[in-house]
Amino acid sequence: MQPKRSRLLSGTPYKRGLRHLSFIFSAGKRRLPAVLPVLLLILFLVLGLNLFSIRQIDCLLNSGPCPVEISDKLNRYLNSNVLFLNQKKLIASLKNTSPLEKINLGFKLFNTLSVNIEGRLQPLVVQTSLIATLPQLEMDHFLGSTESATFLQPTKEIAELVKSATFTNFEFWNSGLMTPAASSESKIKYFFTQKPTPTNIKSIYSLYNLVEKYLPIEQYYLLGDRVFLRQASQPDIIVTIPFEEDSLVQVLQSFAYLTTIKKDTKVIDLRFKNPILR
Repeated sequence: MQPKRSRLLSGTPYKRGLRHLSFIFSAGKRRLPAVLPVLLLILFLVLGLNLFSIRQIDCLLNSGPCPVEISDKLNRYLNSNVLFLNQKKLIASLKNTSPLEKINLGFKLFNTLSVNIEGRLQPLVVQTSLIATLPQLEMDHFLGSTESATFLQPTKEIAELVKSATFTNFEFWNSGLMTPAASSESKIKYFFTQKPTPTNIKSIYSLYNLVEKYLPIEQYYLLGDRVFLRQASQPDIIVTIPFEEDSLVQVLQSFAYLTTIKKDTKVIDLRFKNPILR
C-alpha cells in the first residue's frame, strides 16, 4: 500500500503560489536597478529635510549677542531648510534693519544656522512722554507775526515742561523700530499723544543724524510732529517731521548767515517753503 501524498505539498494551488512568488522575485530583481535611484532620492530628501532643517540660530554682533530687532528677523527662518535658504534676501533684510557692514552665514551641525555680523548699530536713545494733549506755546498765539520780542523762546518754555514730565526711554532705529532702552539720559525729548508711526521714527532718526553733521545742538524737543532744536546763544530752529532733506541741508549750511539777517531773532522757522525769522 503506497503512502498518501500530502495535499498541501502536491496540490496545484501550492505550485501556482510558488510560481507566482518566483515571478515576483524575478521581476523585482529586474526592476531594482531602475527603482533604486528613486528610493535613494527619497531617502536623501527625507534625511536632508531633517539634517539641514534650521532648529537653532546662533547670532553674534561684534562678538556679542545680537539685539532683539535682528534676532526677531532671524527667528522667522526657524524650521526652514538651509538648502533652500535665500542668503541674499536674508542679508538684505538684516541690512534694512540697521547699518551693518558685513554679514557671514554658515551652517553647523546639528541644525544650527550661524550668523556673524560686523557693524556699528547706532540707535537713538529718546526720552518719550505720552500726554493727553500737546501744550500750546506762546509763539503759537502769534502765527501771523514776525515779531519775536513778545513771546518766550520756545525751547526755554519747553525746558520748563520737561522738569515736571515723566519719561520712558526708547531706542529709535533707522528701520522704524522702537525698542525699550536702559539708558536714562538723552538730549532728545519727545512729547506725543499717540505712539509714533514707523515713518516718524525713521524721520527723527534721519533728522538727528543729518543735523549733527552741521550744528552743535544741545537739545532736541519734539511736540508731536514739531521739532525744536536748541543751541547755546542761538535762535531756535523749528522743523516738521517728515522733512524735506535737500531744503533742510541748504538752511543748515547757511545758518550762520541767517542769524545775521535780523537782530534778536528767537526762531528760525523751517516749516514753510522759505525760512521765517521771528
